[in-house]
Amino acid sequence: MSEMAATLIADGQRARREGRTEDAEAMFARAAELARDAEDRLTLGAALTGLGQIERDGKRGEVALRHYEEAAVLFEDAGDALQRAHTVRHVGDILRGMGRLEEARPRYEEALHIYRTHEGAVPLDVANAVRGCALMREEMGNLEEASSLWHEAKGIYGEVGVEAGVLEAEECLLRLDGLMRERVGKV
Repeated sequence: MSEMAATLIADGQRARREGRTEDAEAMFARAAELARDAEDRLTLGAALTGLGQIERDGKRGEVALRHYEEAAVLFEDAGDALQRAHTVRHVGDILRGMGRLEEARPRYEEALHIYRTHEGAVPLDVANAVRGCALMREEMGNLEEASSLWHEAKGIYGEVGVEAGVLEAEECLLRLDGLMRERVGKV
């Protein structure tokens, strides 16, 4: 990663956290330009991910998808499986948020496969991918599978001390339990 592009990406992330969206976007765009010129796939992927975050923050899902999907290809080409998993999980989240559940499904499945088989996977990343998949499965009407995934996510969130994740999982499990009981009662 070129030093200038790396600095721009770090500054862009800080600007985004501080709510300076226009500054962040300009920094990510400049980093992407430098990375393209240097044919640096990993840096370009990181810059595109930053641009995708900006677009996602602005509720511009289609544009965000283009950035994330290009970044996912770059990470795969560069052999960075974990960055690919992280990126395709975000693609799944965006697609799920747009109601495009059948398109989201293989993204979540790929991310989960990578996370579950890669020894360097961060448990919180695994939990977040399981969470997204659980939400998608519930929206698709697969309540039992959603419940199983929420149990898994709850366990991981508990192991890493993310209380908000544990609470969300518990709430979802209660809701799913009620929905499944209603189904049984209607049969």
